[in-house]
Amino acid sequence: MIFHLIKIFFLSVIFSTRFFDQNQDITLGNNRSCAERPSLDNTLISPSGNFLIHYNDYYEGITDFANEVASAADSSQKYTVDIMNFRNHIPDSDMLYDIYIKQLPNGSYGWNCPDGNDGASWVVIDDDYIGANYSTSGLDAMKISIAHEYFHAIQRAYVPVPGQNSFFYELSSIWIEDLIYPEINDYIFFSQYGDDYFSNPERNMNSYNGYGLGLYGHYLNEIYDNQIMQRIWEEYSFISQNGNLDNESVFDAIDSVLDNDVFNYNSTFVDTWLDFNSRNLFNGNQNSEFHYYSDQFSFNPISTNPVQIDTIQSISRTLNNRSVKINSFYPYDISIINIQNNSTSNNVKGNICILSENNLINNIGNSFQTDIISSNDVLNTVYISDLNSNESEILLSSTFLDLNFSDDIYIYPNPTDEEGNLTLRFNSGIKSENILLKLYNLNGKLLKNVNLGSINYTTDDYNIKTVNLFNKNFSSGIYILSFHIENKIVNKKVTLLK
Repeated sequence: MIFHLIKIFFLSVIFSTRFFDQNQDITLGNNRSCAERPSLDNTLISPSGNFLIHYNDYYEGITDFANEVASAADSSQKYTVDIMNFRNHIPDSDMLYDIYIKQLPNGSYGWNCPDGNDGASWVVIDDDYIGANYSTSGLDAMKISIAHEYFHAIQRAYVPVPGQNSFFYELSSIWIEDLIYPEINDYIFFSQYGDDYFSNPERNMNSYNGYGLGLYGHYLNEIYDNQIMQRIWEEYSFISQNGNLDNESVFDAIDSVLDNDVFNYNSTFVDTWLDFNSRNLFNGNQNSEFHYYSDQFSFNPISTNPVQIDTIQSISRTLNNRSVKINSFYPYDISIINIQNNSTSNNVKGNICILSENNLINNIGNSFQTDIISSNDVLNTVYISDLNSNESEILLSSTFLDLNFSDDIYIYPNPTDEEGNLTLRFNSGIKSENILLKLYNLNGKLLKNVNLGSINYTTDDYNIKTVNLFNKNFSSGIYILSFHIENKIVNKKVTLLK
């Protein structure tokens, strides 16, 4: 049963809490109080001596729970600060970081509150994480809550009073909680149902609350290295200290790090966002070579709403450098797809992503290609511009393959055997500087490319070419020979008998 998310919103100084309610639609609910610290009777210090845990002793076992909280806080600090090299949290007057354990509404995980404007903060979490509205319960829910909310404390060490780019704060906390506790996959649910990214991937990142973008942190971490997020936060802090943050600040920080000669990433935000979205089309594909993180097997692909195409279509888009534009198609069964990029700007970047039902021609690339695909496959065009606004136009056509079309080419022997020696007889009226022959199976998998060279008009009845296409590794069956002659494609069937 899909739970509904009830809250998830961000104030400039109070970080969001997770809250589920099975019986209500998504709404904005403020069940948090940061006006003053809770007053609780009992305390204990974590084994590291860095955290002070506050609680009331009102049920059997809560002291044990508080000790688990202390251990989780130590683990989160050790991983974040000692291993990932992030700054430490800003301490308050007693040099201990305070975590308060309270009975919160069923489904509420916790939140982070500021303590003044210097970056110090404290955290409130639930007392047992038991209830129908928790997607992860008990100690597991507590651990990821501590990791998530404590990282908000780390963020305050970079920008004491958050204001803009709220999505990046939640993105980072969702990302780090999965690194600290990779076996607890609560974030998978939140990413897909707690944000609009997966249902509407074309929006500007600032319009998302950030829960759906934790995978972007994993993308950067896996494609580049495990220090890139820390470097982005350092650059973001530098921008904050040298002027007011605005909606572009986090993108400026990402670009500055990716284009830094010292780090040698040789990339830009636009490049990463294009590639990230292209790869997320393959989420859930158990055999995809385009995954950048193992958990993609458990995520749904981003929504694209494919439409049927069986004619020539011209697609014009206005691109913004913070957003991708995705057009998705089911081709006519079985089809030759032709894609022509008519954009006159070098600032437009794009990928063609083909998702084959049988995983035969899965593809991500910026070259425009022609392939045989069926109506069960999906073709996506993903475009972005590295300017604030740019126009892009592509011409997309899908042509049904009439496998018995044209008497201009004759193949013999047909059927043939595993020796694979075929004679190709071309009509005498055919002239071409270059004939490309492609061999496919009936599932649309490209098996061979053969350049047959040129042919010219002749006074004879026909021109002849010979070619060897098959060997003992091919199985008996029907294959498609696709002849690319000038601007014409002729497809013929050939049967292999062994």
